[in-house]
Amino acid sequence: MGFGGLLTFACRELRYELCRWLISQYDFTYHRLKMATGSAVNVNEQHVSQVMGIPNSGEDLVIVKRTGPSNRTYTLRVLEQNLDNLPVGDDFLKSFLIFSCATLLAPNSKLEGSHDLWDTIWDSDLGVQRNWAKFLLQHLEDGIREYRQKQPTYIRGCLMFLQLFYMTFFYMPSVIVEVTRPLAAAWSDDVIKRHLAAEISIFGGYGHVDAQEQPQSTPHMQVPSVASTSTAGDDATEVRLWCPLSKVHGILEWGDLNYFSGRGQDEHVRLQLVLQLMLNERNSVRDTIMAWQLGYAEYEDFMYKNGQRVRERKSTWICVASREVAKSNMASKPGILTDWPWTPLGNFKYVVLAPWAIHAMYSFLVKDEKERDVAHFLIFPFLLWRMLHNQLWISLSRHRTAKGNNRIVDKGIEFEQVDRERNWDDQIIFNGIIFYVAYFTLPGASHMPLWRADGVVVTILLHTGPVEFLYYWLHRALHHHYLYSRYHSHHHSSIVTEPITSVIHPFAEHIGYFLLFSIPLLTVIFTGTRSIVSFVGYISYIDFMNNMGHCNFELVPKWLFSIFPFLKYLMYTPSFHSLHHTQFRTNYSLFMPFYDYMYGTMDKSSDVLYEKSLTRPEESPDVVHLTHLTTPDSIYHIRLGFASVASKPYISKWNHFNKLKLQTWVIPKYRIQYFLKWQNEPINSLIEEAILDAEQRGVNVLSLGLLNQGEELNIYGELYIHRNPKLKIKVVDGSSLAVAVVLNSIPKGTTQVLFRGKLSKVAYFTALALCQKGIQVATFHEEEYAKINMKLNTKLGGKLALSKNYAHKIWLVGDGLTKEEQLKAPKGTLFIPFSQFPPKRMRKDCFYHTTPAMMSPTSFENMDSCENWLPRRAMSAWRVAGILHALEGWNVHECGHAIFDIEKIWEASLQHGFRPLMIPS
Repeated sequence: MGFGGLLTFACRELRYELCRWLISQYDFTYHRLKMATGSAVNVNEQHVSQVMGIPNSGEDLVIVKRTGPSNRTYTLRVLEQNLDNLPVGDDFLKSFLIFSCATLLAPNSKLEGSHDLWDTIWDSDLGVQRNWAKFLLQHLEDGIREYRQKQPTYIRGCLMFLQLFYMTFFYMPSVIVEVTRPLAAAWSDDVIKRHLAAEISIFGGYGHVDAQEQPQSTPHMQVPSVASTSTAGDDATEVRLWCPLSKVHGILEWGDLNYFSGRGQDEHVRLQLVLQLMLNERNSVRDTIMAWQLGYAEYEDFMYKNGQRVRERKSTWICVASREVAKSNMASKPGILTDWPWTPLGNFKYVVLAPWAIHAMYSFLVKDEKERDVAHFLIFPFLLWRMLHNQLWISLSRHRTAKGNNRIVDKGIEFEQVDRERNWDDQIIFNGIIFYVAYFTLPGASHMPLWRADGVVVTILLHTGPVEFLYYWLHRALHHHYLYSRYHSHHHSSIVTEPITSVIHPFAEHIGYFLLFSIPLLTVIFTGTRSIVSFVGYISYIDFMNNMGHCNFELVPKWLFSIFPFLKYLMYTPSFHSLHHTQFRTNYSLFMPFYDYMYGTMDKSSDVLYEKSLTRPEESPDVVHLTHLTTPDSIYHIRLGFASVASKPYISKWNHFNKLKLQTWVIPKYRIQYFLKWQNEPINSLIEEAILDAEQRGVNVLSLGLLNQGEELNIYGELYIHRNPKLKIKVVDGSSLAVAVVLNSIPKGTTQVLFRGKLSKVAYFTALALCQKGIQVATFHEEEYAKINMKLNTKLGGKLALSKNYAHKIWLVGDGLTKEEQLKAPKGTLFIPFSQFPPKRMRKDCFYHTTPAMMSPTSFENMDSCENWLPRRAMSAWRVAGILHALEGWNVHECGHAIFDIEKIWEASLQHGFRPLMIPS
């Protein structure tokens, strides 16, 4: 059938911004892609065949239009079941072809397949060769034409081809891959991410790279040359092509892969050959990567080991990644000594230092003054200082990159990177153990003097000479495919670096680094020139330079190199090392770049990027969400606090979405202060100051989060409009979307709900909307009943009731819900909060929805910390409302007792990719 190339796809994600640019630059009249440089590159059927691996010869595919309803029932689920259950034959192959068209080759604007196309495929003769490349190109061009004319939500056609065509036919010197058949097999998500990062870093946008000559095909399928340790990337839409492992050989055309010798082999032998192709050790570098590229195999159905069929966890679908690749916290093919010895201890890993630290403090306290060893005592405080030093760099880096001035790589980090880098303190624990062991075992390591000038000089000279030289060549060795795939690729998984990225390496790699850095330390010990200053100063210097080189903002002033020109050879800059993470084959030096100059590996764009980063101005956000602290420990959860803590549910930072720049500002007030009346004026002053500051910065929309909007505090934000009637910035309290989320969280078929808790603007309008839908609204207390009744007109008053029992299964709750009331609720009750803060969960046999919130679209960038108690990538409805106001250009305030169109803002949220949260089970 000739579709075996689809099973080799390494790419699973569409890059949103790139696809938008490609669509805008594609000339469907002359079948060409226009570049930013003014040139244009033709696109034809042969290109489609080379990139996608599908036939480009034979009869044209003519879609037969239905004149009536189809006599067949097609759904993706049915097709999946066909692929799982049907034997290899015409029906199986047709199901595979239809599934491929619906999900990859020819999806329509509703993100499903064309049923006319499905009928045509099912009724066709598979023995007749079709020109699928021509069909794919025509379908894509028709989709682009339709998109420009009608601007639908989604575009129909294979955008994956357009993305991969741009990758394969445009040359980026720093990203080199081997030619594969099809060309798409070499381009994993990670390689694409590196290509785009390098292109944006150098040129500042797309369309500046040069078109290369047509790639040469090879006699057999080669494996990509760049390891894939990709994490979720920028603006990615996932595309999957699934196929049962046991049917791989049925889809492969025998001419597709020259590893096969003929058709007459036993089925199991042929399957074993496929697995050998994926796992053959002679593929060295990329054998593990190939395991998931060829059908996204996870090998959970069965596999062959030593010629024996071994069944593993039962699963019939090849999906996403192999076990090795799925471990995002490791290298692409982890080598020996990858994990740290104390990894199984989890957060209790620090106990490994306890005996040493306790012994050192005890000895210092009980021994007399002459026998006390200050150096031994200071080891543990020094380790604490290193942790504090790193944390200060993390906070500084996140603050500066959020502001935008001097930022180097204009991308954010994601949760996956935070998870991968959460063990940054392991190397400090490791160093601490080494220091204590050295103290007891090495003669001369104890009773160090505070200062010795000769020892400091020796340390400087040894670092400048042997350490820098050996590190340069060790680093280049780590980029050899064997070591890179087993160790160093773990570090390079982070394209956008943070200070702590500098120490994220496998355990074995850290052993090598410590042996290297120990050269000056051991030398001063054995020569008797050691001192506390030389030890503390040298290791602090390493930490400082490591953190500075990975901070992703340029801070080394230009005047420094103007006064001392030779410093450019003795001190690198953050932009210098950032190029190593985007270009990979340049700027290998440790801290002193003179070896890159000496051996010709300095990136030619180093100076340009340095000056460009220095002059980059501070960014002005389009949308600001104004929140506040909640509890004393919440300060550690903000993005400038502890990265690993902020990545867990319990305040946020800057984001990018649809070219909007979003920031979160925090009022330095705690939740309890909002309940003190004498604090109202100071809080209002801070909020008003923030609004006026945002106005001066050119912010379009400011949304009020948590208790920054309330009836008693500021009349849901209306106070600031009265005080500043000429405000251009729009103040949004977000109540309309909060109401919409609550309404859409109520299960369909509900006939009555119970309100309980402190009533708010959201509660009143929710009750009104429910009564309008014919749903009865009940409440326990007469005071609550009277307040809601005042908001309803006389026609709807009959839908409001005063309840005398607790039998309701749907409770809409606000602040003030008591433990006793929860205990009286029947088993299986669903609690849906309409308040900013969630109720305390007292029942295990009931269901608790989150506070009004929505999941953010995949195109949201820089999502690396959670908003309060919400799960990852979830955003409160009040925050989302502000974003929607900016996206839609609604030039109105949403505050006070009025409310925005509930249905309109709900539809807008869905159109922009926000999705409601599921009810937890």
